[in-house]
Amino acid sequence: MHYDLEGNTDRWGSKTESLIFPISILLITLFWHLLIRLFEKKSIKAETEKEQMEARSSAKVLCVVGISQAVMAKREKAQ
Repeated sequence: MHYDLEGNTDRWGSKTESLIFPISILLITLFWHLLIRLFEKKSIKAETEKEQMEARSSAKVLCVVGISQAVMAKREKAQ
């Protein structure tokens, strides 16, 4: 659905649109998961303490961003 400024529904989506949104959320979530795993593996294979800390920090930031994005997408769909 799409709403105007007054909160009235001014357009209904098709069944295809209703299917595309959850699929795109799943694909984006998979992307974040793979990216986080990449940095976790990088931290394990790191040669120095500094590289380990940077990779762990990056993984944590990506985790927070991914969770925030999932929450916002779920909230957007609920509206």
